[in-house]
Amino acid sequence: MPSMEDLCLGCMKEKGGKAVCPHCGYEETEQKAPALALRTLLQKRYLVGKLLSSNGAATSYLGWDESSMSPVVIREFFPTTLAQRGEDGLTLKVLAGCEGPFQDGLDEFLKLSRILGRMRNQPAVVPVYDIFEINGTAYNISGWEEGVHLDQWLPKHGGHLSWDEARALLMPVLYAVEAFHSMGALHLGICPQNLVVTQNGRMQLAGFHINQVHIARSDLTPVFYPGYTALEQMKPDQDIGPWSDVYGLGATLFTMLTGYIPKDAVARQEDEKLLIPSSVAASIPQQVAAAMAKAMRLDSAHRTKTVEQMRKELSVSPNVTGVLQEMEREEKTQATQVIDSTKAAAPAVSPSSPSRKEKEQKKWIIALGISSGLLFVLCVVLMIVLFAQGDKGADVSREVSSEASSMVSSEESSQDPALNHITPTMVGREYEDLMEQNPWSYVEIELAGEVFDDSVPEGTIAKQEPEPDTPIETGETVKVYLSKGPYMRKVPNVRGKSAVEAILELTKEGFSCQVVEQSSDTVPDGQVIQTDPPSKEEMEYGSEVFVYVSDYNPPASSKSSSSRASSSRSSQSELNPSGEGGSFWDSLFGSNESSSR
Repeated sequence: MPSMEDLCLGCMKEKGGKAVCPHCGYEETEQKAPALALRTLLQKRYLVGKLLSSNGAATSYLGWDESSMSPVVIREFFPTTLAQRGEDGLTLKVLAGCEGPFQDGLDEFLKLSRILGRMRNQPAVVPVYDIFEINGTAYNISGWEEGVHLDQWLPKHGGHLSWDEARALLMPVLYAVEAFHSMGALHLGICPQNLVVTQNGRMQLAGFHINQVHIARSDLTPVFYPGYTALEQMKPDQDIGPWSDVYGLGATLFTMLTGYIPKDAVARQEDEKLLIPSSVAASIPQQVAAAMAKAMRLDSAHRTKTVEQMRKELSVSPNVTGVLQEMEREEKTQATQVIDSTKAAAPAVSPSSPSRKEKEQKKWIIALGISSGLLFVLCVVLMIVLFAQGDKGADVSREVSSEASSMVSSEESSQDPALNHITPTMVGREYEDLMEQNPWSYVEIELAGEVFDDSVPEGTIAKQEPEPDTPIETGETVKVYLSKGPYMRKVPNVRGKSAVEAILELTKEGFSCQVVEQSSDTVPDGQVIQTDPPSKEEMEYGSEVFVYVSDYNPPASSKSSSSRASSSRSSQSELNPSGEGGSFWDSLFGSNESSSR
């Protein structure tokens, strides 16, 4: 167990008593305001380390979880245009007149955190495992895994990748973004700076923030990534949706395959073509180039609408000539098209849920109604007893009055901070409900971890310390542990389902997933062929399940002549719809050796 005093707050490793960390070179100095001070302890559990990043909505710190004894990322909702740090160095104070936007942003932050909490065991996403509200704001806690951001990793690995190399890294991210969209959320910041290549060679998507950070029309300071942010995010009154993330994915793939940052979307309005070195172009499959070009169309009405569609276009060789002809027709006619997927797509901001104040009012109204009803019934009973038993009624009345007085006295004493209490029963309750409104004002509630339990539903409280009905002092903390469900799980049958449906079902059961594309001439594209281990086999919680997804390739006899032609780069007349010379790359991207990285 590492010593807290000897822990380096720059890498969360022991310094060996040295002032400068021998592992990362970090030297502990005072953290510049308004960042939280180093070694601040949140929830009596999370130790604040060095500042990692700060944008218009949130501040992130490297941290240490004293319960699990592991490094974490602490993310604090801190919209600097709407609030400022108080004199205590902890509490956020909302600026006058900004209460509404602050609360809207806070609600969105909590919603996003809960969605990320449901994506545990998703290998291409850094999941959230704790959420809490203190200091006038909210925090979420996610795991920390050492790795290198893609924009720093690429130069150390040849500058750019082959399609096969890029595909192995990017495909799990596509499936993760697809699952994220299915839960009604958008990322809007997909770029190499928010993708991390871990030590085990996988790529994870990070940088999740509320949507208002990545659009021009909000009360927050917008954060855009030149070359990777879709045009509609930078203009007011434009629809954003899954297609906006498609643009970021297409631009990221462009960088992975070429080593160059795409021209910014605003600058591309004069000429939409992207310049690509001819030496690199020769190594990129034409169907990949066509899919990438469609994903990066400036006009969202002409762009690939969903990540699923983009994935299929990357995986299955389309008629490249048809793609070029379609793009040429769009450029000539500039016809306004209706985005068919708008109704089905998840909105950028979901309808707001009832406020806490409204919930509390409803609960008080219900409680008052029940109390009034009980009091009425009690009075009726007393009258009946008095009339029926005469003098005995007085005794009964005294007894009931004494009992009622005892109840009132007990109720009053529970509010008396000077008295001790009995530990309430929290096992079987929903943790979020307790945190939203703690019905026991005399105790604090702390989420201390998770435990496996076959008898309590996953996500509810399975264990508490102290145990129920034991004496507890006013202000003492009750530690609760959430149920992770049974330790041994059966692999569900996901054959024939889409990859996203399979991932959601498997991760819900506590398994991590590794998607592997497998050529098939019978199973439709994107559907699960099989899993390894197979369904119904019992596995330990957290075990990895390989999901084999169909990369549909029809029998050779059914392939069209255009598909055969697209496999040969020498057939320029087939690939150039205009028939006026030039090449496939000139038609689609353009060519330039002088592009800067």
